[in-house]
Amino acid sequence: MKPAYKLRGFFLLLLDIGVLYLILYFVILLRFQKNFTPFVWKQHLLAFTPVFFIWIINFYIGRLYENRQFSNTLKFLSAFGKIQLINLFWGIVFFYLFPHILTPKTNLLLVWIIASFIIFLTHLWYNKLASNKVATNIVIIGENSNEVQELINYLKNNHSLGYKMVKLIDNDALFSQGDFQNYLKSNDIKIIVVCKVLGNTQIQKAIYNALSSDVIIEDFVDFYEDIFQKTPLSLVEDPEFLAHLDQKSLQLWSPLKRIMDVILSILIISFTSVIWPFIIGFILLVSPGPIFYIGERRGKNNKSFKLIKFRTMIPNANNLGPSWTLENDQRIIKGGQFLRKFYLDELPEFLNVLWGDLSIVGPRPEEINLVKLFEKEIPFYNIRHIVKPGITGWAQINYPNTASIEGAKQKLQYDLYYLRHYSIWLDLVIILKTLHVPLDIPAER
Repeated sequence: MKPAYKLRGFFLLLLDIGVLYLILYFVILLRFQKNFTPFVWKQHLLAFTPVFFIWIINFYIGRLYENRQFSNTLKFLSAFGKIQLINLFWGIVFFYLFPHILTPKTNLLLVWIIASFIIFLTHLWYNKLASNKVATNIVIIGENSNEVQELINYLKNNHSLGYKMVKLIDNDALFSQGDFQNYLKSNDIKIIVVCKVLGNTQIQKAIYNALSSDVIIEDFVDFYEDIFQKTPLSLVEDPEFLAHLDQKSLQLWSPLKRIMDVILSILIISFTSVIWPFIIGFILLVSPGPIFYIGERRGKNNKSFKLIKFRTMIPNANNLGPSWTLENDQRIIKGGQFLRKFYLDELPEFLNVLWGDLSIVGPRPEEINLVKLFEKEIPFYNIRHIVKPGITGWAQINYPNTASIEGAKQKLQYDLYYLRHYSIWLDLVIILKTLHVPLDIPAER
């Protein structure tokens, strides 16, 4: 079952596309008036379509279609403003690069101003409408674990998702009375989320009988993943976890993924090579010492490799503090935060991709001493090493940098989600959403 908020995001995307073309039509109609002809409209339609495509992609990268992100109006205004400034920039760049298509400077500005105003109001209205929509009632059947409680609390605090948590049924009293069907009907239950209860014949029979009542039965793991976009750690403890792991996809897409890695790495190194001398010069100016940081990392199948990146900390920083980066870390050189924020320090890692140590997308490689610590503290941590590590990954776009065991557990859940849903399409989504970093629009869960 597709979550309600995802469908709303899709409809909102379609609405934005329609609004953009309507605005374009009325701007051209207003500007040309009597000189407006089908040819003029077609000319502008063809010229603006690539620009609108870029704008919609930027909306997606900026998470404007994840309506749970923007229940706060000021936060949405800030994010939307940044995205629209970037959209204006790309619109100007497009018509500058392709002046033979059209040079509609005034029309572009008018469309941008009107679109900014109308789309902002449309999103506010749509998100408010979604929040006020009658929620779908659900019950959860199973033990009250930490993950179940996490889901319950999240649903209660995020009404825009469209779900209302009615009850957690963690005993069989309701089923023994034989009135489970009446309970579902009287409480207008539409979804039953089932944990590990199918060993109980009485509960199992009641759940099967509910199928005839137009009630949707959801597996807890699937529902949890739909809501949080991460996999519960309890699934790894299940003997059937390997059956949930899409190993065929991992093997099927590996050759194509490698080809994409090599092509993209060559392109990125080629396009960014012009700024490498400036980065090198800057590092030597503010902090004399090695240009590159070379550290040992754990890779696929637990093999170690040397990761290379531009140095953004003082020399021998690991001898002066913990392996992870702290908030306001004094070891970071002047300007180092800028290089880190825009991933400029990681440009040399594309050499690691060409050498075959890294992929562009995958679980982020950790230092050897951190891996040893996490393996002791986090069960099944090692499973993330069944694929190549990546420059960016599902955990990186969904969870902030962390310096704790609890944070590492959270990131592992996102890594597990990536392993369970691995595909080239997911890799492309991750690459696109990685671009939201300069916008400073964090994911919220």
